[in-house]
Amino acid sequence: MNHSYVDNLSKSAREEMDALAQKMEAIAAADRVREPELTDEEKAEVAACETVLKKSKPTSARLLDQLIAKQNRLEQLKRDSDEMLRSGGDVDKLASEMALLGYAVTLLDHAYHVNNSDITANESQIRRIKETARKREIRQEAAKEGNE
Repeated sequence: MNHSYVDNLSKSAREEMDALAQKMEAIAAADRVREPELTDEEKAEVAACETVLKKSKPTSARLLDQLIAKQNRLEQLKRDSDEMLRSGGDVDKLASEMALLGYAVTLLDHAYHVNNSDITANESQIRRIKETARKREIRQEAAKEGNE
């Protein structure tokens, strides 16, 4: 908005402009929240993405829990390894467990990130489908209003 123009308006005109701007923003916000009408193909795509999300989100939580547990155990072994060996612990067993934990952490970290990438991709796909449908509806409404 050109502020010098607005400054020259009367107080009541500025208030009316502000009220109209708020109404426009409310309408735009409501339109962004409103679910668009999807075609059958779009509904199928969204359903497929939602199915993946339904499976992937619990998997992500499980992988993260396992990753944290393995990282904590590895850190504990690193921190306490000297004391464990001085008190008669088996060095081969300690080294084996640490090596296995290190590899497990790497595998779990990779799986967690791949799974989260899938989640992000499916969420983005759903947003893209809905945004495309929303734009289509706006074009149809504009064309309909233009014909009236």
